[in-house]
Amino acid sequence: ISQCQSMSMMDTSCLSSSGSVEKERGCVGGEDGMTITQEKTLVAMLANDPSQVKIIKPGNAKQKHRLGRVSFKLVGCFGYPFGTVFEVERGVLVKKEHYDIEAELVEDGNVEKGHDNRDLVDDAQHQKLTADEIYHMKKSGESSREDIIKHIARNSETFSSKTEFSQEKYIKRKKKLHMKDVVIIKPTLRVLTDFYTLHYPDKICHMREDALSMLLHRVNVMSGGRFLLFETCTGLVCAGMAQRMGGRGLLMMLHSGNQPPQKIMHDLDLSSEEKSVIMNYPLAEVKDLDGSLQHIEEGEKVILQQEDGPAKEKRLLSKESKKNALLELKNASFDGLVIATKFRPLSMLPTIMSFLGPSRPFVVYHQYKDPLLECLDMLKGRATDVQISESSLRYLQVLPQRTHPLNMTSCCSGYLLSGTTLATTSTLQNVDSLTPTSPSSPATATTSSTTDLSDDENVAKKAKMVGDDTGTISSGKN
Repeated sequence: ISQCQSMSMMDTSCLSSSGSVEKERGCVGGEDGMTITQEKTLVAMLANDPSQVKIIKPGNAKQKHRLGRVSFKLVGCFGYPFGTVFEVERGVLVKKEHYDIEAELVEDGNVEKGHDNRDLVDDAQHQKLTADEIYHMKKSGESSREDIIKHIARNSETFSSKTEFSQEKYIKRKKKLHMKDVVIIKPTLRVLTDFYTLHYPDKICHMREDALSMLLHRVNVMSGGRFLLFETCTGLVCAGMAQRMGGRGLLMMLHSGNQPPQKIMHDLDLSSEEKSVIMNYPLAEVKDLDGSLQHIEEGEKVILQQEDGPAKEKRLLSKESKKNALLELKNASFDGLVIATKFRPLSMLPTIMSFLGPSRPFVVYHQYKDPLLECLDMLKGRATDVQISESSLRYLQVLPQRTHPLNMTSCCSGYLLSGTTLATTSTLQNVDSLTPTSPSSPATATTSSTTDLSDDENVAKKAKMVGDDTGTISSGKN
């Protein structure tokens, strides 16, 4: 479908002879046996207008849903594979059998004959059918939607004189106006990103799918890793990282407020195994972990003195999970850091970076460049390979002799500040505390003597050694 502009969920090869979407950018579950059920989150989309999309929660089968001017209930779509095309009949979804109107109406060869539209005047006077006649055809139910579009095209005095390309555009406009075809697709990460980018960009900090994929690539999210995350993107980044980790490793999600944002994670229908890697901890308590641990232990003693009941068990579980997250933070040496926020990242970046081990990647996303420029001075001496990048994405219409970029597209998808941490005095101390060594080993003696010096003294000592060897540096200051 070529008119899908900024939300190009499907292409012209989507519809097969059976009326199902075969290649919907990874959203179809027909090939791997995934079917539409009431227990899953669904995404409903108009087949002829992909900008009309709605996320439907589980358990809303009997509720009436609306897409543009089309209202329907989900009754009738269960049991079919994801990507099946349905037609709305009397408010109920009915599986649609494929019917190619273009093959019957479009006359091939008009372009080769040299016809053009320079003398074409396309207005309502050239249509023989009136609006009342079209309305009665719909109301009677004797004619299908495809037959109505055929009657409209054949009663147009200018349709036969149009070029082949103009005829296809004419039919697509009429299908968008008169047909009620709904596609039920699986809510994948890419579909949800496109949905929020089109309808609610502020909720995900204007992060497009290309920026999200670059973010996950730069921080090297993988199964079995230990990652730190702070985001205000309604759970979009958390859902993408948890899905990539596949139930192995640790994803420590720092959050502001009482609860972390997890809406998109619930819409993605992650399995319990994929959710098991996520641990939450408030960002406000990160600076004083020892004091927070003491406060949690005192709270547990108070709860144990209360009467037994469901509320007591729930509060104990909450305290226990928070205590486990705190102990994981105290261990430090995380493998990567991701910050995607609408706040100033400089206020939190120095504190969170202290939990990273040496030579670990980090990525900071923001909608604007200026907050990231503030972080550059702070990162001097703490990170290497620091760069600010901006991704560019433009959708293309791919049709015979009509391949061109779409004019309406978003101009910016935010900026990424990425880099790799360096081994500083604090990180070396964290690594030494986690790695037991023999007291008499030479490595221990070297590390302890280096740690006693400040950073400036270490730099001066190394510079003096280089100057003595090469003669190019005369003093540590140089």
